[in-house]
Amino acid sequence: MEKHFVIVNLNYYKRCTILFSMKLPTTKNKSIDKSLFFFSLLLLITPIIYGQNFKPFTKLFVLKTTHFDIIYSEQSRPTAMRLASFADEVYSEVSSLLGITVPDRIPVTITPDTDEFNGYMAAVPYPHIVLFDTPMDIEWTTFQDPLRSLFLHELTHAISLSSRGGFLKGLHNIFGSWATPTLLTAPMYMIEGVTVSFESLDGYGRANDPLIQQRIRQAVLEKRPLSPFQASGVYDLPPLDRAYYEYGGLFSAWLQKTYGMDTYGELWRAMGARIPLSLFYYNYGFARIFKDTYHTPLKDAWQNFLKTYQSDTVQPLEPSDILVQGLQIRCLTAADNGVYGIDSKEQILFKLDIPQLGQKAKVQRIRSVPDSVYEITLNTNQDHLLLSYYRYSGARATAVVGEYTTAGKATGREWTGLYNASYFRDGVVGIAAHLHTTDLVYIDRAGQRHRLASGTEQILFSKPVPIDDNRIALIVSSKGIRKLAIFNIDEQAFYSVQTDLSDDVDRWRYIRNLSNKGSTLFFAFNHDYRFYKLGSLNLDAENTEKALFFSNVDRFGGVLLPVQTGESILYCSDGSTWDTLARYPMSDEGTYTRFRLVPLDFGTEEINQPVSLSSSQPKQKEAAYNPVRYLNPLKFWLPVPLINNVDNHIRIDGMGIITFFMDPTDTNIIFINAGGDLVGKLGYFDIAWTSLNLGFPVVSSFSDKIEGIDSDKGYLMYRATRASIESPLTISLGDGIFNLHLIPSIAMLLAAYNPENESSAYQWTYEHPLWTYGISLGISNLYRKPWQLFGNGLGLDLYVRATNEPNSGRLDTTLRECKETIFAWFGLRGSLYAAWDKQGLSLDGKNPSFENIPFADVAATEYASQAPGNLPWVTGGELEVKLFSFETQSNISHLYLNRLFATAAYRWVLYETVAESNLQTAGYELSNNIYGHHSMLLKIGTVVSATPITMAPLRYSPYFWAAVKLSNLQDQEPNNDFQLGFALSLEW
Repeated sequence: MEKHFVIVNLNYYKRCTILFSMKLPTTKNKSIDKSLFFFSLLLLITPIIYGQNFKPFTKLFVLKTTHFDIIYSEQSRPTAMRLASFADEVYSEVSSLLGITVPDRIPVTITPDTDEFNGYMAAVPYPHIVLFDTPMDIEWTTFQDPLRSLFLHELTHAISLSSRGGFLKGLHNIFGSWATPTLLTAPMYMIEGVTVSFESLDGYGRANDPLIQQRIRQAVLEKRPLSPFQASGVYDLPPLDRAYYEYGGLFSAWLQKTYGMDTYGELWRAMGARIPLSLFYYNYGFARIFKDTYHTPLKDAWQNFLKTYQSDTVQPLEPSDILVQGLQIRCLTAADNGVYGIDSKEQILFKLDIPQLGQKAKVQRIRSVPDSVYEITLNTNQDHLLLSYYRYSGARATAVVGEYTTAGKATGREWTGLYNASYFRDGVVGIAAHLHTTDLVYIDRAGQRHRLASGTEQILFSKPVPIDDNRIALIVSSKGIRKLAIFNIDEQAFYSVQTDLSDDVDRWRYIRNLSNKGSTLFFAFNHDYRFYKLGSLNLDAENTEKALFFSNVDRFGGVLLPVQTGESILYCSDGSTWDTLARYPMSDEGTYTRFRLVPLDFGTEEINQPVSLSSSQPKQKEAAYNPVRYLNPLKFWLPVPLINNVDNHIRIDGMGIITFFMDPTDTNIIFINAGGDLVGKLGYFDIAWTSLNLGFPVVSSFSDKIEGIDSDKGYLMYRATRASIESPLTISLGDGIFNLHLIPSIAMLLAAYNPENESSAYQWTYEHPLWTYGISLGISNLYRKPWQLFGNGLGLDLYVRATNEPNSGRLDTTLRECKETIFAWFGLRGSLYAAWDKQGLSLDGKNPSFENIPFADVAATEYASQAPGNLPWVTGGELEVKLFSFETQSNISHLYLNRLFATAAYRWVLYETVAESNLQTAGYELSNNIYGHHSMLLKIGTVVSATPITMAPLRYSPYFWAAVKLSNLQDQEPNNDFQLGFALSLEW
C-alpha cells in the first residue's frame, strides 16, 4: 500500500513520473511565480496526473447509493452491483468508529483495465476513490472478502482525512478541500495505520498477518526499530514506504486494543481541529495532539508498543550457513547445485552456486530485470526460466510472463494476462484473472488456454507448483484462510492437506512460499505469530508417519522462500533492512506427523456472479456517466493577490483566484489562475488542462496576462497571449527494463507591447505570432534507489526545437550512465552532451529563445563567462566518482539527516567560436577556432529529509562544490583558478 499524502494506495509499489514541459521563448514573467502553491498541489496529484485508469473511449455508467456514486464500465457491472450492496454499510461502520463524516457524496470508480490489485483515494479536489477490479495475490496477505476490504481501506482514508473542526471546518465549507488540516497533522504512519488496522478488525488483513509482525519483531531483535519520525517517511533505507503500513498498522491496532476505539477516534478528530506548532518535532503537530489525547508522550507510547514485539530464544545465523548478505531477495528457484533469484536491490537476475565447504559463495549477475518481477521458475532441463512481472502503461498494469534462457537471453515467448507461472507438461500453468476472481489455467505448446479450475471472490489461488503431469500443489485461500491443496487434473478435484494436530488450521492459515523438489514440498509457516519456520511434505513418502515436518525453531530473520538444491535447503533470512541468503542447518528440531488428503469442497456460493441490491438498500437506476457534473471549481479554490516584481520592486497589481478541478475517473484535470490586473487593465487568466481521453496524456494550456522583460531600453511590459499543447508518452520496450519517452510539443506566443499611453492592455497591438515546435525523444533504463547517490542504468536523449523565426533551430543530445553496485563504497556516473543552436548559445547551453537545458547539471558553468554567447555548438561531459557516503539516519528537531557524501569529478567542454568573437580566455586551442576547457570538481553535501507538509515527506540534497579550473592555471591570474558554488536538489 502506499504513497504520497492524499494519494494513498493499497499496494506497496506505484510509479510516479514527473514530466517537465518545454517553456516558451524570449520572455521573462514579471509576475512572481506562485511556485509554492503549485509545488504543493503537485505533491497532491503527481501520482494521478499521467495515470490513465480506463482504455480510451470506454463507456461508463453510474449507480448511486446513499453516500456514493459508483462509476464503472460494462465489464465491471457485477463488481459495481456487489459494491453497491454493502458500500453504505461500510461507510456507517467506519464513520461511527471515528466519529467523522464526509459532507459530500463520494465518487467510487471501478476499473477492470489493469492487472495489479490496488486502489487509491485522492482527497483533492474532493474525496474520490478508484478501485482496480482485479484479484489480489494471497502471498501478500489475505482478506475474508478482498473487494470489501479494499473498499474499506480506501474509504477509511476518505473519512479519516475529512476530520475538520471549528474554524477549519468553516474554511472548508467556503474554499473546499485545501482546508484539510490532516494534511499538516497526520504523519504517513497514521494515514496508513488507520486503514491497515481497520481492514484487520475482522481478524484478517495485515495487522493480523504474522509476516508483518515478524518484520517489526526482527527490527526490535536487531535493536533497529524505526522511530515515529523515521516511520513518517524520512528514513530512506528499507523498509521504505512499507513502514507506513507495517509500523503504522500495528501501532494503530495496538492503540485501539490498549486504550480503546473511542480514544482512537478522539485522536483523529483532534487532528482535524488544530495544528500545534513547535520548534521541536516531538512537541509539534501530531506528537502534541497525541500527548494531549493519551496523556503520554508519543515516544513513550511508541516504545511500549515496540516492547510487545520483543523476542527471546531466537536462533542466530551460523557464519558457516551465511552465503550472501546485503540483498533484497524477491524470489528464488532451485537448480541442481545452486539457485536463481531476483535481487530487487540491484534489479537483477542472479545465480549462486553452492560453494564447497570453506569457500566463499559468489553471486553471478545474469541480467537486469524489471523492478516489478515477483516470481521466477526453472524448467526441468534447467536451461530456461520464467519471470512473472508487470508491464506498465501509465497507471495501468499488464500481467506478463516472459521466458529467458539461463544465460539471460529473452526467447521471445511471452504470455500476457497470466500470473505466477510455472513450466508444466509441454507448456505453462499459472493464474488468470476475471475481475476479482482467479482461475487455474494451463497453456499448451500451441498457445491454447485450458481452464483447469475456477475460484470465486472469496476463493483465491496462489502460484501453482507442478509435482508431476497430473498433480499440482498450490495454496488456496478460502474466505481469508489459507490451505495447502493438491489439484488432481484427472479427477478435476482439489484435496487439502490436513493433520491430526490440535492446531492444524493455524499451521496452514499463514502458509507462504511453496516450492518443490519432485514430490517433496517446502513451505514457510507461522502458527505462533513469531517467526516464519520451515515446513516440508513428502507426498510419496514410504514412512507416512514422518512425511510432514514442521520446524519448532525461531531463526534470525525467519525462514522464507525455502528451496532445495542438491542436498541443501537454501532460504531467505529477512532482516530489518537487508536480506541474507542462507543454508538451512542439517539438524533441526521439529514435529514430524502424518497427513491425509481431504477433498476440498468450496461450496456452491458463486460470489462472482452479479449481485442485486439488498432489500434494505434503495434501488437506483443505472445512468450514463457524465464527467462534467463533477467539474466544480468551488471544490478547491482560494483568492490570491497578483504580486509582481517590477524593477526589483514588489507591488500588488490586482487580485484573482486559483482553482483546480477534475473528474472522479482522473481523466481530466484542470488548473485555472484568473483575476484582474488593475495596472494593465486586463482580466488575466492561465488555464492548463491534462486530458487522458485519447489513451495518452495531452497537456494543453492557454493564458493571457501581463509579462515583462529586461531589454536595452529598460524594463518592458507587454501583454502575452500564449497557447501550447504537448503529449508526454512513455512506452515500455520489451520486458520493461527500457522505456521510450516521447514528448512532441507546439506553442504559440502573441506579444503586444505597452505603448505607454495608459491604455488598457486590450488596446495594445499584437506583434506577429511566435511559434515554437519541439520534440523530445529518449530511451532509458536509469533508476535510482532512495539510498543511492548515482543509481544504475543508461539513458540517451534527443531534443529538437525550432521557432518560425528565420535561422532558428536547436538540437540537444545527452548520454548518461550510472553504476552503483552492492558495494556501498563504489559509485560512478558519466555524462556526455552536445548542443547545436543556429542562433548561437553560451558555453553552458543558454539561449534566451530556448530554456530547459537538458545538460544543465553537468554544463561547464565555471567557464561560462570566459566564452562568448554566440557559439554555434558545444560538447562536453563529466565523469564523477563517489568518494564516500556515510549513513547518519538521525534527526535534529524537524530535520532528518540521512547521510553525508562527497564526490570528485572531471569535467570538460569543447566549443567552436566565430571569427569575430572576442574571447576573454580562450582555453586550449585544439584547432582552428576550436577550444576546450577542463576542470576538477569536489562536491561535499548531505541528504536531508523533512516533513513541512506532514503527509508529504521531502528529501533535499544541499551540497557545496569547488572547481579547480585547470585551463586557467597557466594564465598568471590566481583569482581565476578556482570557483565555489552551492546547489540544492529536491525529491519526494
